Amino acid sequence: ALLDEQGVLLVLPEGRRDDLNYAFWSSTSACCGSTTSDPHHLEDATYIRGLAEHLLRKHPTISRLRVYAWGFSNGGFQSLRMACLHADLFAAVASTAGAHALDSDEAATCKPS
Repeated sequence: ALLDEQGVLLVLPEGRRDDLNYAFWSSTSACCGSTTSDPHHLEDATYIRGLAEHLLRKHPTISRLRVYAWGFSNGGFQSLRMACLHADLFAAVASTAGAHALDSDEAATCKPS
């Protein structure tokens, strides 16, 4: 397959499930889960970071300089959040139809590189 030919590892994690069984990331209070009221709000970012670190250990030929995050809609919010919370891990992030709307406690410390 093309991904194998190009040496690309594509990972497509899903968020947690809500009461209607829709997947979501608790990314910001602006979209799909409030970081201030959701007791699990840090779990999503921690999960994604842990997954990336696990894959880097499992596939040592992957360059840390080529780890990217992308998301659509709520996933876009989460990708942008990852840029702030874990800029040391991601070379770049992109968002399609997701805004950068961190809660004030995280916005003050957001320092993507």
